[in-house]
Amino acid sequence: MDNGATGGAAAAQVLGGGKLVKASLVVLAEDQKGDLAEVDKIEFPINPEKITIQERSENNRSPTTGPGDGDKQGEQKQPREIKFSVVFDTYEAREDVRAKYISKLQKFSRIEDELHVPPTLIFTWGEFTSDTESQFPCDLEEFNVNYTMFLPDGTPVRCTVDLLLRDVTPPDEQARRNSSPDHAKLHTVRRGDTLQSIAYREYDKASEWRRIADANGIDDPLRLEPGTRLLVPPILK
Repeated sequence: MDNGATGGAAAAQVLGGGKLVKASLVVLAEDQKGDLAEVDKIEFPINPEKITIQERSENNRSPTTGPGDGDKQGEQKQPREIKFSVVFDTYEAREDVRAKYISKLQKFSRIEDELHVPPTLIFTWGEFTSDTESQFPCDLEEFNVNYTMFLPDGTPVRCTVDLLLRDVTPPDEQARRNSSPDHAKLHTVRRGDTLQSIAYREYDKASEWRRIADANGIDDPLRLEPGTRLLVPPILK
């Protein structure tokens, strides 16, 4: 018996099996029809070890002169934030890590001339962001680079980057989009998913599966690879 193969199978079972899915930042933009489309991306060569998602609200209370906490006047939802660190390494290729990765992060964080706002990003990583609630549009609010390896000539070939992404969707709009079929969405395929089940989940009609197939150029609807990102087009009224 091949102990190496057995060990590999055991490791795959412990880790959940399936192929390795890389985390990435995806840039989305609306085309002339108003549909969302992927226009750029940066795939992380090494997946994050830890991700922090912060959600917070401001509770407003009226002033009080007594021992109580006052009357709650309302709750204001604050933008969600995603924080994580990633390692970029180009040592084997002897390539400047700034040219391959950091320059793209700089592009993602800068205001676009035509729109006067930064590009809209979505952080995506397989099962972790497999539903529309976890894939919310963000700005790259901040990133800090710590260079940790250099070639003899001073070329940086490894760095650790701390990223902060901030939700740009108002809470009421986010809630409406999550429950409405008239906005385009991204869906990450999970084990057991079919186009019919995705169509039923998003449109309440399994018969609308062909709409998703056509939008993603799928010829064989029976073969969906887990981890694949599908664009779920809107049903325009």
